[in-house]
Amino acid sequence: MNPLIPLLSSLMLMALSPLLLGLELAFVAWMQGRPRSWRFLFQPYRDLWKLARITPIRPDQASWLFAAVPALLAGVSVLLLLALPVAGPRAFLSMSPILLIYLLALHRFLLSLGGVDGDAPFGGLGGARTMFLNFVTEINFFLWLVALILYWWSQKPNPNVIYLDAIIQAHGQLEWQLLTQSPLLLLSIVLGLLILYELERIPVGDPASHLELTMAEKGIALAWQGRDLALVKGAEMLRLGFFMALFALLFLPGSGPGLLGYSFLLLKILVVMVSMTVVTNTRSKLRLTRMAAPAFFAGALSLLSIVLTISFHLYLIQ
Repeated sequence: MNPLIPLLSSLMLMALSPLLLGLELAFVAWMQGRPRSWRFLFQPYRDLWKLARITPIRPDQASWLFAAVPALLAGVSVLLLLALPVAGPRAFLSMSPILLIYLLALHRFLLSLGGVDGDAPFGGLGGARTMFLNFVTEINFFLWLVALILYWWSQKPNPNVIYLDAIIQAHGQLEWQLLTQSPLLLLSIVLGLLILYELERIPVGDPASHLELTMAEKGIALAWQGRDLALVKGAEMLRLGFFMALFALLFLPGSGPGLLGYSFLLLKILVVMVSMTVVTNTRSKLRLTRMAAPAFFAGALSLLSIVLTISFHLYLIQ
């Protein structure tokens, strides 16, 4: 397979990620009875273009890390999207799922360091809450990946299943039998819950809020201006595209190689984004003291999936 095809398909998904945010905002406005013009879909592009033309002003007491964090965040998000096989069985970067966990944690770690280093009014508060969410989600992501890899090893031992693109390719071969596989069905619920934590959507966070008591990553982002803020916002949009594509590739099978398969993948991403928007707009935000409960529930579901996988495997062997 030509390596340029996975690269170009990933770059196209990066270019469409701000449009996903525009679709989410437009759908939320429609659900709340505030219809918007179709031009509103491209508002994230206009925001990025406007910020990119502004020279950033950095605090005098900030170190070099504060200036480097926006570019590092954008680089981490680009690496995540390059690890997805969006136009065929192979990705441009074959990444271990363990490395995926580290990259997700690295994003939060860099963001927290930048917020504290910038000495913004809410930087320390947002950094502490961001690291708290990272503590809650990192172990659950690890359990989720262990359950996912264990399931495929129980089906057919394959040394390549430790790579993310190989796992996604194996999922694509299941078609709609996923609905009858209880371990994988539980893992789809777990991933959906963890996505809400990673993107800080309701009930974990409220991206439409500007109150310091409800902000985590947004409170940190207020420390940057101009081109730096454009990179931070762009990284968040890329993360949105990554998680929507990851869920669509794993648990909504049916796509294939070529332009038709890529178009069908975009349709599945749209379905995932609309489903997430419906869920988040029918719930209320949780208090900080209760924010860890859904994550612990996700961890329990991952452990249950591991138990079911081992039980089914031993039963089939006998």
